[in-house]
Amino acid sequence: MASRKRLRDWGRPPGRSAEVRAAVAEAPKQVPGRKDTRRWCHGKEGREHVPQIVCHGLYGRVCQWAERWISDGGIHWHCEHRETCAGCGKVIREGWQLAAAECPAYPGSPDQRAAAEAEAARARQWWEDRRRQARRPVDGPQGYRRRRKVEA
Repeated sequence: MASRKRLRDWGRPPGRSAEVRAAVAEAPKQVPGRKDTRRWCHGKEGREHVPQIVCHGLYGRVCQWAERWISDGGIHWHCEHRETCAGCGKVIREGWQLAAAECPAYPGSPDQRAAAEAEAARARQWWEDRRRQARRPVDGPQGYRRRRKVEA
C-alpha cells in the first residue's frame, strides 16, 4: 500500500510529444534513393547518352505508309527507325515512340501513300463482304452422340 501512495503523490508524468518533435527535428534526413543510371552512357555518372536515329528494319522492312488494322482501318506512317545511343547502343526510344516528322524517310512518296489507301479500301470492302455473307444452314443430325444399334 505504501508504494501505491507514493506513486499517486508523484503525479502524472509529463507528455512526451515535445520530446518526439525534438527527436524528429534532430534526426538525419532520409537517405536518397538509387542513382538513375538510365540516362548515363555505359552507366558512368555524368556521361549522357548521345542520341542518334538508326534504321532497325528487320527482315528488310522499310518505313512506309501502311494500313492500320487496329482502330479505324485507315493508313498511318509506319517507321522502322529507333533512337539509340551512339556510344553504348542502348535503345532510347522505339519506332512507335518517335514522331513521324523525326523519321528521315517521312513522308515517303505520294504513289506509296495512294497504294496504301487503295489497299486499306480493298481490305475494308473484303471485311464488309465477309460480314454480309449468309451462313450456310447446318445439315444432318444435330446430336453429339452416336446412335447405337438396337439388337433384337
